[in-house]
Amino acid sequence: MDYFEAKISQQVSEKPGRPKAFIRTFAAKPNPETAKNLGKIFGLIEIASDNPKIPKLIDLTINEIKDNYYGQIAPDKNFGRVFDLNDRFEGALKKANLLIASFLTSEKIALDLEKINIFTALVCGQELHFTVLGKISAILYYRLGPDNYRIINILDNAAAPPAPERLKLFSQIISGKIRPRDVFFACTGNILNHLSLEKIKNLLAQYPANESLAELKKILAEAAGEDYFGALLLEIKKSGNLERVLAGQAPSQTERFNYRQAANQDSIHELIKTERETARLLTPSILPEFKKIFGFLFTAGLSGLAKIKSQAAGRIFRQKNAIWPKIYPPDGPAQKIFLPQLTPAPKFSLPQIAAPKFSGLKINFSIFNKIKNGLIFTANLSGALIKKISGKISGRPFWQKIIFLFKLAAGRLLFKYRQLPKSSQKLLIAVIVLSVLFAQSLGWLGLKNYREKKIEDINQALFAAESQKNNAESSLIYRDENQARQLLIDAKNSLTGLKPALKSQQEKLAALNQGLEEQLQKLRHLAEFGPPARIANFQNLDSQAKIANLAVASGHVLYTQNHNNQTVYQADLETRAISAIDSPAANSGKFILGAATAGNQIIFFSEAMSAFLFDSSAETLKPIAVNISGGNKIIGLTFFKTWLYLLDASNGQIYRYTKTDEGFGSASNWLKDKEPGLAQAKSLAVDGSVYILFGDGRILKFENGKNVEFKLDVIDPPFIAPTRIKTDEASKYLYVLDPPARRLAVFDKNGRLVSQYISENFDDLKDFLVFENEKEIYFLNGSSILGVPGKHIK
Repeated sequence: MDYFEAKISQQVSEKPGRPKAFIRTFAAKPNPETAKNLGKIFGLIEIASDNPKIPKLIDLTINEIKDNYYGQIAPDKNFGRVFDLNDRFEGALKKANLLIASFLTSEKIALDLEKINIFTALVCGQELHFTVLGKISAILYYRLGPDNYRIINILDNAAAPPAPERLKLFSQIISGKIRPRDVFFACTGNILNHLSLEKIKNLLAQYPANESLAELKKILAEAAGEDYFGALLLEIKKSGNLERVLAGQAPSQTERFNYRQAANQDSIHELIKTERETARLLTPSILPEFKKIFGFLFTAGLSGLAKIKSQAAGRIFRQKNAIWPKIYPPDGPAQKIFLPQLTPAPKFSLPQIAAPKFSGLKINFSIFNKIKNGLIFTANLSGALIKKISGKISGRPFWQKIIFLFKLAAGRLLFKYRQLPKSSQKLLIAVIVLSVLFAQSLGWLGLKNYREKKIEDINQALFAAESQKNNAESSLIYRDENQARQLLIDAKNSLTGLKPALKSQQEKLAALNQGLEEQLQKLRHLAEFGPPARIANFQNLDSQAKIANLAVASGHVLYTQNHNNQTVYQADLETRAISAIDSPAANSGKFILGAATAGNQIIFFSEAMSAFLFDSSAETLKPIAVNISGGNKIIGLTFFKTWLYLLDASNGQIYRYTKTDEGFGSASNWLKDKEPGLAQAKSLAVDGSVYILFGDGRILKFENGKNVEFKLDVIDPPFIAPTRIKTDEASKYLYVLDPPARRLAVFDKNGRLVSQYISENFDDLKDFLVFENEKEIYFLNGSSILGVPGKHIK
C-alpha cells in the first residue's frame, strides 16, 4: 500500500527588542507507523500582545493539542478511520480551548480575543483537516502542470466562522484532499499586505519549499519593516511501501549475496558454486533445467550419430562385395554372377582443422573428428538420395509431389529406425520424448509468463484509472469541473478495450466503469426535459418540401425556405400557424445563409452569393446590393447593430459592411491579419467580440480584429461535427449546435460548460432559435419545428 509522507516547512520572523506580537510555528514528528495511522499535527499561532506570559500560553497550547491528539487510544484500522480522525482532532481542540480559557483566568491576563490568530491542522495521507481562528490566510496552490499552479483561497469558499468566544475559540473544521505536488500555504495575514499570491506562486515554481520560505523571508525583510510574520508550507509525496520504510529499506535476497567474497575463493569448486548461485538468483526456474536437458541431449545425440554412422557404413560395404547366389538357367550349367560395382555417391571432404598450439595445454580434438566424419557421411547420403528422388517426382503435379515426398521421408525414417539396434532405438525414442517434453515445458512457461504479464498490465491499467478517478474527486472539492471531467474521460478511455481473464478483474473493471460513468453523468450538465413539443410541420404545406438549413426569426415568427420551389416559409411560434410566401419575380435561388437586421428585415444569401432583403411586415422579397468578390467563399453571416459581418473562408478574412438606404456599402477588412486556418470554419457570431466555430468544436475569439485567448471546457461526449454558433450582446451564453450528436451545447462566455440539450427526437437538426426572455428554445429538425424549455436560463 502506498504511503504518503507529509513534508512541512516553517518560517518565523521576529524583530529584536520588545515584541509587538508573539509568533510560533510547530509540527509534530511521530514515527512512520503513527504518522500513517494518525497523521501529523502542525500549526501557526500569532498573539498580538506584549505580555511576557504569552509565550508560555503558546507553548502550553501546542503541547496540549499534541498530547491530547496522540495520547488517545489508537484508532481501529478496520472501521471508520476518517470519522475517528475527525473526532480525535475535534477532541484535542476542545481541550485546548479549555486550557487557553483556564490559563487566561488563572494568570489574570486581559486579552482581546480578536488579537489571537491560530491555524491548527492535521494531515494524514492525502486528507487535510484544519481550523482557523482570526486573521490567518490558507491558500492551496493547485498544480496544473510543471511550474504552473492555480491559486485557490480556501477560506473564501468556506462559511464565515462565528465570532470567537473564550470557551469556543475553535468552532469550525475544514476538510479536503491534497494531491502530491500541490502546495498548501498558511501564513499570518500581514504577509499578503506586502506580497501578492501571484508572487508567492512564482517563488514556489522557482524554488523548493524550504528555499521558497527563505526567499520569502528575504523579500519581507526588505519590504515589511518592523512587521512580524509566520508561514507554513505543506507538501505530500508518495514514499512507496510503508513496510519497507519501517524496515529501513532491508536489502533484497539478491543484494544480500556477497559476490566479492564468493569470487575471491581459492577453490575452482567455489567459483563454480558462485556461478550456479548467481544463475539461481537471476533465473530460479529455467536456467539450471535448460543446462541439464541441453547437456543430456547433446551427449546422447553424439553417441547416437556415431552408432548410426558405423552401422550404415558397414551395410554399404557388405553390399558392395556380396556374391549373389547361383542361378541355374534351363539350358546351361550353373555359373556365378557377381553384382556390378555401384557408382558411389559424390564425396565431400571438409578442410582439415589445424589445432591451435598452446604451450603447456593439451586439447583432445576427437570430438571435432567425429563431427567431421558425421557431416561427410550425411552429405554423401543426401546427395544420392536427392538424385534418386528427383528422378521419380519429375513431371508429377505439385500436390502429388508433396504427398510422395512425405511418404518417402516417412518410409525412409521408419526403415532407418528398424535397422537400428534395440539400444539405439530406445535411445532415439528417449531423445525425441525429452525434446518434446522440453519444447512443451518452454511453451507452457512462455504461456504462463504471457498470462502473468497480461494480468499485471490489466492491474496497472485499473490502478491508473482508479488514481485518475480519485484525482478527479479532489478537483471537484476545489470546484475545478473541467480538470475533473478531463481526468474522468482519460480514465474511461484507458479502460476501453481491456479484456481481463480473471473474475476479480472483471468485477473491478465493471465497478470502475460504473463509477466513472456516474461521475461523468453529473458533470455533463444534461438539461432534463420531456419529449420536445412539435410546433409545426412544413410538410403540411408541401409533402415534398425540402427545407433549407437555416432558421431566422423576426419577432416570434420563424422564417426558412423550401428549396424545391424556392418559396419562403413562415411559422408563428405563438399561434403555430404556418404559411408560404411566394415571390417568383425575385428569382432568388436556394438560400444558404440568413440573418435578421433592424426594422423587421431579414437578409438572405443564395448559393450564387446573391443577396436578398425580405420585409416581414410587407412579406416582400427583393434583391439588394452587397459587393462580394468572385473568389470569395462566404460561410458565415450575422448582423450586429448597423453592421453586416461576412466570414470568407477562402481568404481568411471577416468583412464588415455598413447599411445604407440602397443596400450595404463597400466592405472593410475587420481582421487585422488574415487567418489561413479559417478554411475549416463553419459559423460565426458577434456580440461586440467575434466568435468563429470550427468543425472540430474549436472556437476562436477576436476582439478589435485580433485573436485573443479563449478556450472551451472539455465536453463529454466530445463534439462530432458542430455547424452553428449563436449569441448576442444581451446574452450571457454561447450556443453551439452539433447535429450528429443530436445536441445543443451551452457555454458561458468564459468557456465553461453550462448545459446540454440532447434528445433522440433531434434526428435531423438544421438550425435553432433561442428566446431567453421567454426561456424557450426552438429547433428546426427536418421539416418540423420542435420546442423545449430553456432550463439553463435564469
